[in-house]
Amino acid sequence: MINIETDSGTARIKLLNNSFVNKWKEHFIFMLSNDTQRIHNMSSFPYLLSNYVEAGILTNRVTALKEVIEELNTFVTFPVSIDDIDKRTARSLDFMQLLNEIHRHCTTAVRVLRTNTHKLHWGDNIKFTIGNHDVDRFAILMHKLNLSVHAVDCCVPTPRKLEHNENRINVFETSFDFTEPEVIDLTEDKKVFFKHSHNYQTPKYMSDSDDYDVWLQYDILGKTYQEAYFDHDDPTEWDVTHPLGHSGGFHINLTDITLQTLIKSDEMQNWFKSYNMDYTPMMNNFPLGNVVEGKNYLQELTPSGKHYVYCE
Repeated sequence: MINIETDSGTARIKLLNNSFVNKWKEHFIFMLSNDTQRIHNMSSFPYLLSNYVEAGILTNRVTALKEVIEELNTFVTFPVSIDDIDKRTARSLDFMQLLNEIHRHCTTAVRVLRTNTHKLHWGDNIKFTIGNHDVDRFAILMHKLNLSVHAVDCCVPTPRKLEHNENRINVFETSFDFTEPEVIDLTEDKKVFFKHSHNYQTPKYMSDSDDYDVWLQYDILGKTYQEAYFDHDDPTEWDVTHPLGHSGGFHINLTDITLQTLIKSDEMQNWFKSYNMDYTPMMNNFPLGNVVEGKNYLQELTPSGKHYVYCE
């Protein structure tokens, strides 16, 4: 049982009893028992900031994105130019598609970096090399670039974000910050990121059922299918995927409209079909269990409300 104590009362989660969830629970307890920083958030999908233009948020975040690319260009050549960003910023859907391109160059380079620290590529056969003295700097800038893209894309009102903005999907998230100091360490000996083993990563543990409201937290080098849908991205790309591993986090559905109802909706199913993709439930996520008591306490939480998560 997992308990979430709030100022109003305690929410209790009953976990499923299967191989996947049992292994996840071991990892969750490991992360709780170490000094890893826990992050508790109330999140909404689609994530779209309001008043982003009036407050100057979009301008400032685009500037920060360009600064990362400018620093990269001091020792490599990033395939998207600053001039291209400036020309397309004001056109929402066109700019979102440019952000998708920037993000994919980033995720591709990071994936290659994990196996080869010298001969890299941005995708589309755009190859480049870096010296030994630039490897750490490059990794840090890739992490900053990824964060910068996500900081900007939540300010871009795509048609699908606007369509769903009045009926947002709300979740309570518990995740773990395993960055040190600025580079995400995905080595398994650190035990912060657990890659799914073929011994238990089978379709029978994945689902899109409405019978569950506690799900694996997303730790993806890329995007979920739901996020890609809101971003008008291409679901056939390699980095649009279901969870391939985890850092021990979970999220809880707080609204009737959920990420599961979204992925099963006619809109998303037609989107898959437009790319000649055959949808299966394993494209969604791993269910972990259900809130059996006190879910209303989570629904009533405010951003400043105190809460504490522990396992018994």
